Amino acid sequence: RNTVWNEIDREGAPIDTKQLEVLFCDEPGKRFASPSPENTERVKKIQVLDAQRRRQVCVMLARLGLCDVPRALQQMDSALDSEQVELLLINLPSEDEMKLLQRAKEEHVIDDLHVWDQAEEFLLNFISVPQFELRLRAWHFQNTFEERFQTLDAAVRCVAQGCQSVLTSTCIRHLLGIVLYVGNYLNGGTPRGRADGFALDTLVLMRTVKMSQGDKAGSLVDYITGQMERVYPGDLHRVFAPGGDFELLKAAARHKAPDLA
Repeated sequence: RNTVWNEIDREGAPIDTKQLEVLFCDEPGKRFASPSPENTERVKKIQVLDAQRRRQVCVMLARLGLCDVPRALQQMDSALDSEQVELLLINLPSEDEMKLLQRAKEEHVIDDLHVWDQAEEFLLNFISVPQFELRLRAWHFQNTFEERFQTLDAAVRCVAQGCQSVLTSTCIRHLLGIVLYVGNYLNGGTPRGRADGFALDTLVLMRTVKMSQGDKAGSLVDYITGQMERVYPGDLHRVFAPGGDFELLKAAARHKAPDLA
């Protein structure tokens, strides 16, 4: 770099060292230690991670602040907040990185002139904590349990309301009954013409059954709607009214069974 210090290093400074010793030495006759290659040798920082990974760790360290992470991980106290715990979990070292760091630790001697770079030193201290990953995951689970429970509880109650609506609503029962009887009639003379029930996915297929006769185009959905209004007038209005069965079932359908297990 083009700095003033580089220019000074090149030019040097021819000072009178003897006079300097006479004027400033605490003990007469004692000489100052003159700079030598051994005394001015620079400290070498040992790096084993790639540059991008090292930047990720350094950014994480900046967000963690001055916290002693290994001690906090051992104590699992309030030294780290939930966001910091999640940040550590996201940046967990991989198996390959841990092997790389352990191998480097065996190969290098750490002394005054050979030290770990910041990212490597942090990860080595981090993985030295017994069961560090298990501790971190348990801590994160504890921090997020209440939020997860509230979300799951709301979803379960939503699905339960939808199921209760299907079981107890006379409007829904009437609609499913008409669909069943229409399906059995259209499939008369076939093994599917005497069904006792049907899968709910069948309701979606009704849109694909088009009318082949009549004054205007339509589908089986139009016929079912007409029959509901003729046989059970007002039922569909109640189903689709605000707070009715349709809203309950639509809300329940947003959740998948595996997510509630």
